[in-house]
Amino acid sequence: MVGSSDGRTPVAGTAVPPPIQLVRWPLRDDGTPPWLVLLGVLALAYGAGHYAQSTGMGIVALLALLFVFWKLWVPVHYEVGSRGITQKFAIWRRHVPWSSVTRFEVRYRGVVFFIDAEPHPLAAFRGLYVPCAREAADVVKLAEFFIRLRDSAAGSTVGSRSRNSL
Repeated sequence: MVGSSDGRTPVAGTAVPPPIQLVRWPLRDDGTPPWLVLLGVLALAYGAGHYAQSTGMGIVALLALLFVFWKLWVPVHYEVGSRGITQKFAIWRRHVPWSSVTRFEVRYRGVVFFIDAEPHPLAAFRGLYVPCAREAADVVKLAEFFIRLRDSAAGSTVGSRSRNSL
């Protein structure tokens, strides 16, 4: 579809690039470190059960630790497209439209999209991190395209990239 990032205002002569879809599953993609975390989780759960002399305590500790490290066990799907950035895992979905993205930063293994206008220490927790080490350049091009399109439709000249990007 030819149009702005929110799909409501078409911009004549603008070819909208196709979305980028990514699947991130650390147990499959990251080699040894997630498996070491899994071994650590199992060891801590065993230690908790052994120390408490209770199998039930060991099971509770195991379930709690598996919950804490959930992003290691569940494949997470990302789509960066004309409507924004979408993160899907299991039955949950989080969508950040381009109208909410104030800036983004390229990090070592991905891109962080911020939704806070003013930078502050906890801004990254409210934003959305897209792990895309190999596809970072494509994600950045797409983000620049849609943010530029949004800003031109709104008549804004606000910069979208941080000094730390690329």
